[in-house]
Amino acid sequence: MQNPNETKALEDMGIVRPVVTRNSPKLGPLAVLVAPGGDYHTLKTRPMALDWDIDRTLYLGNLFGKTGVFSIAGPLMGAPYAVMVLETLVAWGASRFLFYGWCGGIGEALQPGDVIVPNAAFVDEGTSTHYGQAAGDCVQAASANREIKRLLVDGGMAFSEGLIWTTDAIYRETPSKIRQFQERGALGVEMEVSALFSAARYLNVDLGAMLLVSDRVSPIRWQPGFRDPAFLESRSRLLERIAIWCHQP
Repeated sequence: MQNPNETKALEDMGIVRPVVTRNSPKLGPLAVLVAPGGDYHTLKTRPMALDWDIDRTLYLGNLFGKTGVFSIAGPLMGAPYAVMVLETLVAWGASRFLFYGWCGGIGEALQPGDVIVPNAAFVDEGTSTHYGQAAGDCVQAASANREIKRLLVDGGMAFSEGLIWTTDAIYRETPSKIRQFQERGALGVEMEVSALFSAARYLNVDLGAMLLVSDRVSPIRWQPGFRDPAFLESRSRLLERIAIWCHQP
């Protein structure tokens, strides 16, 4: 199979495109892609409620938002589905994206509750190969992440900025692979970021990401942190930050 970077395939428009009709929502520029289902529903129902008038199903998930202002889509799992949602929201008018998800920390110092702002991601998934990247590439964020870092700083939240490993196979995070990506400098592992970076760069839209460390993954063992107080506190504070981001000028 040819590397897509060595062909003219990227110049061709896909035959199947996102559907845009008179009933498609009129999205504003800001859009949030939320991976965890519980966090998506919390954003939609929390007391400090976002003011929204869009509420509809979107593929296997949902979309809500304020016409002409912001939209929030979720839940998401895996690179192909996340990019399908991204392409659809771009077709409907969104152009500035924030992706929020959880990740396993593989950096030695990272603990549940820590926050990572990825500036690049290693491609260990298949979707990026259709958007100009090859397996093993390190794809840069489609954003300088300035807005996201300012959002966290304004909320008094510490974060690490660095590399992420994106995989298609959560149950194939083997000791040798973990060591390989640790040696390459990856701070965490998850399932969407490199594909979203690749697709956003191809589509010429702005997309940054922030990840919450939910567990630790080492070559020796897996340590879940989903009930850790630090994780639960950071989770709540990040959702507040997302709500604020949606209402920025």
